[in-house]
Amino acid sequence: MTATIEISMYPLREDYEEQILAFLELLHKETALEVRVNAMSTQVKGEYDLVFDTLKNATNEVYKKGVKASFVIKVLHGDLDLGYSYDG
Repeated sequence: MTATIEISMYPLREDYEEQILAFLELLHKETALEVRVNAMSTQVKGEYDLVFDTLKNATNEVYKKGVKASFVIKVLHGDLDLGYSYDG
């Protein structure tokens, strides 16, 4: 089963950009996932259990480093085209 998720990370500290980039690096380590980053959020697509195991491990690493951060996650069951764009 495939899952497509959208995730936004909100570190509650001044070096928020560095913390987000470190989190994204953790997601990109899992080469079996499709990861797309934009200015507002990140989309991750792949096998359901792998997506959620990767998110669990990555968020756990953030919290083990003592970073206070909020994560907002949207989940879609299925395969969403992450390359879709609307030009109006």
